[in-house]
Amino acid sequence: MQYSNEGMESLHTLPLAVLPFQTKALASVKLIKNTQLRSVIELFSGEQTGSGQIEISDIGSRFDELRDADHPDLTLLTELGKLRSYDVYSLRITLREQGIPLDKGNALRLSSTKQAASTDFMRNFTQSLLKETFAPTPTGDDDRLELVIDDDDESADKGRHLSKLINPIDPENAHTNLGKLAERLEIRLEDLPNLLEDFADLHLSVAYYESCYGELEREFDNLFALMSRLVRTNNTFQRETAFLQKCDRVEFDVASSKRFVQEHLKLFEKLEREFWDEVSAKRFREIEDVAKANQVRLGGILCGMTKKINAWKKMFPRPDLVTPHRLAGFIMTELGDDNGNMQAPA
Repeated sequence: MQYSNEGMESLHTLPLAVLPFQTKALASVKLIKNTQLRSVIELFSGEQTGSGQIEISDIGSRFDELRDADHPDLTLLTELGKLRSYDVYSLRITLREQGIPLDKGNALRLSSTKQAASTDFMRNFTQSLLKETFAPTPTGDDDRLELVIDDDDESADKGRHLSKLINPIDPENAHTNLGKLAERLEIRLEDLPNLLEDFADLHLSVAYYESCYGELEREFDNLFALMSRLVRTNNTFQRETAFLQKCDRVEFDVASSKRFVQEHLKLFEKLEREFWDEVSAKRFREIEDVAKANQVRLGGILCGMTKKINAWKKMFPRPDLVTPHRLAGFIMTELGDDNGNMQAPA
């Protein structure tokens, strides 16, 4: 079974066909986050049949090969089940940690549409790397070349700036610059491509999260505006203390999640800018540690928020379907768990 890259856009659904399992039958099922944001195996799903789900620990009851507790597929499934998000970057990190080579194709990559949406976020990384690699070695004041690109420039002008930088390419100078870059990062030159790939993955993950966050922020702002207009001011609910407290918890939880996402994105941008100002192994490790330490929580927050917004869109595909009582029912049953938490569990 083949999946397009569009199948990898989801933070809460993972088609197992894209991963290197030995058990071929797993290609027909998915790993999903259920309504409690726990990882479960989805055997089938449809409008008429609903969603057929089993726990990862029960997978052996449906697939004979996986009754062996030491089967590598079961080990990988268990590790995947611990993820708070199924974004492609969390998956790539998990596969590396499990010693599983990443595919040489495009299975664990975003679609071209989503990658294009991350172009602006990646611009600084790309331009900085080009400057470090291809900038001529200055021989005097007149020979210095500064890569200065105004964000208001047209794309064609940006292209001309870059062309001045890298054309004609001097292979010997580029090799020398790469050697210096590797030396400052305290690695061997032959290890530089892998390190830069990891760095690009971290940067792309942050860009992807930022893109997802922007969409979710708008959706929740619209939802809370409706809550305020249709529910909080409705006389029917004024004496429903438990319900109003639930509304407060949901809004507080989303506000806290949004604050964490915003602070993390600003911190990463600051660290990345400082890294290129003074490239060093210490600064790289600092970026890597901060990004990886927060990636799990960041992905979990966005996964949980996405799951709730998808439930909202499914229940209210048209604005005219939103009534005070239906909205109140959605708040009580779908937004947050019993603790008001909107994060996927650890």
